[in-house]
Amino acid sequence: MTKQRGLSGVIDAIYAAAVDPDQWPQTLGGIQKLLGGVLPALMFHDLHSQAGAISVVVGGDSSYFKDYNDYYGARNVWLRNGTRLLAAGSVRTSHMMCSRRELLDSEFFNDYLRRHGVSQGIGATILREGSSAFNITVMREIGSPDFAQREIRILSQLMPHLTRAAHVHRLLCRAEAERHNLVSALDSVTTAVVFVDAAARVLCANAAAERILRAADGLQAGKAGLEAGTPAQTKALRGLVTSVSRPDDDSAAGDLAPLRVERPSGAPPYVLAVLPMRSPASPFSDRRATAAVFVSDPSWVPLSAEVLARKGYSLTRAEARVAVRLLHGDSIEEAASVTGVTAHTARTHLKRILAKTGTRRQAELVALLLRSCTHDTDTSTLSTAPTRTAVASPRTPRDVRGAASGRPENDRR
Repeated sequence: MTKQRGLSGVIDAIYAAAVDPDQWPQTLGGIQKLLGGVLPALMFHDLHSQAGAISVVVGGDSSYFKDYNDYYGARNVWLRNGTRLLAAGSVRTSHMMCSRRELLDSEFFNDYLRRHGVSQGIGATILREGSSAFNITVMREIGSPDFAQREIRILSQLMPHLTRAAHVHRLLCRAEAERHNLVSALDSVTTAVVFVDAAARVLCANAAAERILRAADGLQAGKAGLEAGTPAQTKALRGLVTSVSRPDDDSAAGDLAPLRVERPSGAPPYVLAVLPMRSPASPFSDRRATAAVFVSDPSWVPLSAEVLARKGYSLTRAEARVAVRLLHGDSIEEAASVTGVTAHTARTHLKRILAKTGTRRQAELVALLLRSCTHDTDTSTLSTAPTRTAVASPRTPRDVRGAASGRPENDRR
């Protein structure tokens, strides 16, 4: 019963380490106790180059780790001679890898293992990818009894859990790396993007959006979700989010135009484009990003937007003028008035613009133009857009720190 409790405790620790890498030393310590050895470690070995390295080790002085990674990993006679035993899930003792005579005659033993007082080990391959083998090992001191069938059975019982934990850990690491890369990319652009769930609750935002939310000048993150400048505009914004958040119903967002949001400061209204996000649902969470809110400040739309529109998407001069007015938050009728054409002509221009840019709706077009504008960040090209009375026109990760923390902007850079 005591042995089973010990085994169960180690299995629990293995899965804890899969989620929190800082738990691996404690987990290795538990495996070491079950097997009766020293220096438990997670190691990597490449069967082609014979290079090897220790990732985590418990016990020993720093030279055990450093010397192996710098030199002796490539001279590990057990792994070099026992390549046939490095299949995923295989458990073996060092005596199964090479003969005792080969070990005693090796540089690996005489200049490395002996110096650290060990002469044998037990190991297993947790993962195998091509020529790469990811192993766990536990050593025993010189003069200790050999590892035998008892220890092989115990480690074999742990292997399915170690393998599953390693796969979970790799998936989490990959997801975190992708999240970090995406956050860094989003933070590098000047377009403000806020990701929200179906209730318009803020899940994450890039640096530009955090600054806007902190300023609370017409757009902020409230407890119940995104809040606009007025109750009517808040209702309109949340209605847009609800519309685009309906699962497997892209048509619901087909005719949704960008929303202009008034600002208490009197600055030109923000222009909000809300697009659907189709992130996968989880049975263990009711919060997932279902919409992306792109926020444009017309005061900071580059003058070169028209040039970029013509250059990047082969728009005519007339089409580009209409596109830029839509970027400023104009309705198609307002865009027609400002550019001096009829509403019918402006609608024709819009159809051609959507076709040339590969977008299906105004919100997508505005988001695309915003991303295009981020390539021109020279502030000398920026200008304040003409202002007019704002009208609310309702019609695919980091937590949002800026919405609630009030952290200074220079902390973000």
